[in-house]
Amino acid sequence: MNTHQGSIWRKWDMHVHSPASFGGDDADYEQFRQNLAKSEAAVVGINDYCTIDGYARLMEMGGIDNTVLLPVVEFRMNNTVAHKHSPIAKSGTRINFHIIFNNAPHLTKRIRTWLLSLECFYEGGDRDRLGNVDAADYGLISFNYLDVIESLKKSAQLSKHFLVWLPYNEYGGVDNIDPIHDGYFKLGLINNADLIGSSSQSVIDFFTWKHFRYEETDFKKWFPKKPCIKGSDAHEMDYPFGQLRDKGSQPMERYCWIKADPTFEGLKQVIHEPESRVYIGLMPEALRRVQENKTKYIKKIELQKVANSSLQEDWFNNVSIDLNPELVAIIGNKGNGKSALLDIIGLLGNTKNARYFSFLKDNRFKKQNKAKNFEAKLQWHSNDCDTCNLNDIPLDYAIEKVKYIPQDFLEKLCNEKEEEFEQELKQVIFSHVPEANRLGKGNLDDLIQYKNEITNQEIRQIQNELQVINQEIISLEKKRHPNYVKLIKEQLKNQDAALKTHLKNKPKAIHAPTDITTNASQVIAQQISEQRKKMLTLQNSIQEKTDAKIAVNQKIVTLQHFLQSMQHFNKQHQKLQDKYQHSLQELHINLAKVVQVNIQTKLVEEKLTALEKQLINLNKLLGATCPESLPNQLITIQNNIGNLQKKLDGPSQAYQQYISLLKKWEEKYEELLGTPTQEGSLQYYETQIRYLENDLDLIITKKRKERQLKIKQLFTKKTQILSVYKKLYEPVTQFINSYKDLNKNYQIQLEVSLQIKGFAEQFFTYLNRNVAGSFCGIENSTQQLKNLLQDIDFNNYEQVAYFLDRIITMLETDVRTGQNNKNRIIEKQIKQKFYDEFYQFLFSLNYLEPTYKLQLGNKDISELSPGERGALLLIFYLILDQDDIPLIIDQPEENLDNQSVYQILVPFIQQAKKRRQIIIVTHNPNLAVVCDAEQIVQSKIDKANGNKVSLISGAIENPQINRSIIEVLEGTMPAFNLRSAKYAQSQSS
Repeated sequence: MNTHQGSIWRKWDMHVHSPASFGGDDADYEQFRQNLAKSEAAVVGINDYCTIDGYARLMEMGGIDNTVLLPVVEFRMNNTVAHKHSPIAKSGTRINFHIIFNNAPHLTKRIRTWLLSLECFYEGGDRDRLGNVDAADYGLISFNYLDVIESLKKSAQLSKHFLVWLPYNEYGGVDNIDPIHDGYFKLGLINNADLIGSSSQSVIDFFTWKHFRYEETDFKKWFPKKPCIKGSDAHEMDYPFGQLRDKGSQPMERYCWIKADPTFEGLKQVIHEPESRVYIGLMPEALRRVQENKTKYIKKIELQKVANSSLQEDWFNNVSIDLNPELVAIIGNKGNGKSALLDIIGLLGNTKNARYFSFLKDNRFKKQNKAKNFEAKLQWHSNDCDTCNLNDIPLDYAIEKVKYIPQDFLEKLCNEKEEEFEQELKQVIFSHVPEANRLGKGNLDDLIQYKNEITNQEIRQIQNELQVINQEIISLEKKRHPNYVKLIKEQLKNQDAALKTHLKNKPKAIHAPTDITTNASQVIAQQISEQRKKMLTLQNSIQEKTDAKIAVNQKIVTLQHFLQSMQHFNKQHQKLQDKYQHSLQELHINLAKVVQVNIQTKLVEEKLTALEKQLINLNKLLGATCPESLPNQLITIQNNIGNLQKKLDGPSQAYQQYISLLKKWEEKYEELLGTPTQEGSLQYYETQIRYLENDLDLIITKKRKERQLKIKQLFTKKTQILSVYKKLYEPVTQFINSYKDLNKNYQIQLEVSLQIKGFAEQFFTYLNRNVAGSFCGIENSTQQLKNLLQDIDFNNYEQVAYFLDRIITMLETDVRTGQNNKNRIIEKQIKQKFYDEFYQFLFSLNYLEPTYKLQLGNKDISELSPGERGALLLIFYLILDQDDIPLIIDQPEENLDNQSVYQILVPFIQQAKKRRQIIIVTHNPNLAVVCDAEQIVQSKIDKANGNKVSLISGAIENPQINRSIIEVLEGTMPAFNLRSAKYAQSQSS
């Protein structure tokens, strides 16, 4: 029977009566042996009343091939057991108990000798020695339970070679237990038993401290956890041994499975792992998983030299090992090939972490082409095989069949950039997103980007609108600058002075001559008057046509923009069609029936053409090149007036010159006085002063409120993105919460929220910290911002709005101690040319990112030590990684103290091995022993013998393996004993 795979699940039947229980003859034994040979049970307890004769007889006959037999003696208990629901409360119930013995051959005689010396009781109360009782009278005698156990404990030969098995259902089962009042606990029956006999789940739960009636603290007061096993109690020679009985005593498809070496030592190991090493039912979950996923479990690894190798060293020649499908711990002293074995498994399994190999790399085993001399084969439980040369490297496109975590890979993730560590965790988190919800995306970031595509477009649109508002606000805020106010006032002063000077320079009045000397002058004067009327009409027409030209230009630009927008809209519609046409066709949806776009630009184009023609005509009327243009007509009239004036007599010429000068003076006066909207005029500057003094602050406040509304829209879109994150992270969050009770010392928490990232660094790149203000000085500004940030919940809009308002307030007023909130100018505190950029940065909220906040205990990722980060990442691989391929880890305990290994890694490894094969290299006894590794593999390299690699394998309970564990992990037995003695001394003192 192969035990090199370590502890594997086998069917055990520890309650089979031989012919010795009913006086059978030789023929009965032969029939009994033949039936045993057909049994599915790998281990059978030959269980007879008061004797091991049946067991001894079978061993004398050669035992049973491929079946381990253990001697079991059944005794009737003289002690009575009472409980509150007992029908015979006064006298109680007498039950049977069993002693299971080691099957070492040299013990058979000693067991018989011990049995003969046992004191027994007859029904009437008489006492005798068992050696004096005939076998036919075994049914008439009983034994004191505690005395039998005590006598075994005092036996020098047997004290370490027996187990007490106490059947339990015989006296009412767990439903009638009252641990607080029932007498059998006081008698110590349970505490003196190693094994409980029951297949009832409620009983199993009770003895493994899971029963709903009591707390774990209560159980600890009563008894340690006890394994529950069950046998067939077969008295028939033709019974299908191994199968348990139903209520009608008929065999059923239910078995007692034990995960251990098929030895007495293996059974003893069950006592230390009562929950994980015993299963009563059709098939243990671990076996079912392997049967259903044979391509996910490594069965065997083989290595040998390639044919015609000239290498003299042996190394991995003819190395082979079968692997346990649960937890395999590889141990060995430093430099004895442990990591080499993992690298080889990683290579065969197409790991993506081959660049982190510690053994199969260029400056080690690949040096001088040594690796080329060896080939390896990985056999799966499906009997498929993967082979390679040790000099190969996994191909990029190869499917990863094992998840390999080399030590260097873990070190890199834990000691370098936090982003890389988080990226690795994201991959684990992504594995929890159901395949149907991944939408064809290969990683978490791509999926999030895809799901938020439309929202991100909306965010960019709002940010563009914000940028326009910010530019308006900046323009307004610049007008608050004292220099700007001074400039306007100075310009008003200059304009006022210019107007006063102009008033002083008004042309001296000349009256029209009353005695025109000639009829010719009268006619010329009349002609000049008529020309002036025409000139006024032309001037009005020019102004009218100029205004019309401006209006036409605006209409043309509007229509051109509209046509461009229509073209863009049409392109977006085409993109929409291209993006969803195929998908909708697969869903039998006609996109044309969902979205119909009918763009008719003919009317717009016709109107645009008409306006452009109108503009051409206006340009002709107002241009200088066309002789008939209005400006040229005006020039002609002005020339006509000048020519006519020359023909006048002296007084008439003087009067006409005065009329022209007065006209120009009046035009200049109107220009200097202006209107409230005529830039550069006196009334304009007066209006600006009133605007700056009375209206500017109100307008800025109004614009800032408009900006706040946009920011609220933007924040709402951010929270929509956050909801996508939360939905994607929900499965892993629920998964983490389901493991809260697994490790109470280091709780893992995952919270998705909006977090501010990189704000301070970017914020200070825009600020001039050398000028007076709230953020003056490196140390002060850093502390001011830190104080502000630490109290803000960026998942609450009101607090985000307060944060932004507070930033502006701190730029407008000096909040430093002693400055009494003195007014400051924002523009002065922003570096030159960065005003626009700063506002866009501040109000775009790009620094608010949906982020998962991962904690171990009370520490964020950034606060964890490299060892704690490694532990956290390993926990993710162990319990959160949805992959069910083998998980291979090189020294997971690295950088962790023993307490952390025990409190963090042990419980999660124990949980993870329930759903996938795990292979680890370790130097830590907590991981190999406390995790109850199903298989221990010791690796050795004989450097004096051609570096020959040898592997010794087996279960923890295997004596040879047990010694190896002590020597390698505990530093030899004397060292272990010395430490144990010192611990005991320390505790006692």
